[in-house]
Amino acid sequence: MKRNVLRKTWTSIAKNNTSEVRYVFLLGKHDDPNWNNKIVEEAKQYGDIIIKDFKDTYRHLTYKTISGFQWAVGFCPNAQYIMKTDEDMWVNTPKLLQDIDSWKISKEVIGYCHSTAAPIRDKKSKWYASPLEYPEKQYPGFCSGTGYVTTMSVAQAIVGVSPHIPYFYLEDVYVAICIRKLGYQLRNVKGFYNNKVPFKPCEYQRIITRHQVTILELEAAWSANC
Repeated sequence: MKRNVLRKTWTSIAKNNTSEVRYVFLLGKHDDPNWNNKIVEEAKQYGDIIIKDFKDTYRHLTYKTISGFQWAVGFCPNAQYIMKTDEDMWVNTPKLLQDIDSWKISKEVIGYCHSTAAPIRDKKSKWYASPLEYPEKQYPGFCSGTGYVTTMSVAQAIVGVSPHIPYFYLEDVYVAICIRKLGYQLRNVKGFYNNKVPFKPCEYQRIITRHQVTILELEAAWSANC
């Protein structure tokens, strides 16, 4: 199970959620009650899983992200920063902690960010957005949902404005829409990557994020002596 590997690699810096860094796995529910029961047992065992009352599907990613922000704002209000990322990611948590203050994050979201992008109107695409769902010709940019960072005060502002923003299933775009509404910014920061490249363990020690990382790659990157 990938979560077990994450517990032993880049989330282990949290020391079972006893250090200044905390993490949670945020999950929805499935149609299979056996799956749901197993997740409940895993949550009891590790204490690092939040289960929300929505179906865990790609179309519900925005529900998942906003509910994650709500949880963080409610339970970790004194935290300075918050990161949203995915299970299939490499996150270089030691380097993240080393560099994060130098980025001087203010009223913004940082990561692998695009200043602009057009909605995909091809119905066969995973990221299809109908004109009814998103009538504008351009997105307000977005920071890839594979991994972005902001401050807890910005997360609180996103939670506050989200009830006034029509639902849109592409969560990274939705967050960008909230950011635009708030008058905040998106900022691309070197070291955040959302693509898959040939695996080189020592290269992973020099970056913050990388997407579509296998279990074996996670273990090799974490244990690499570079």
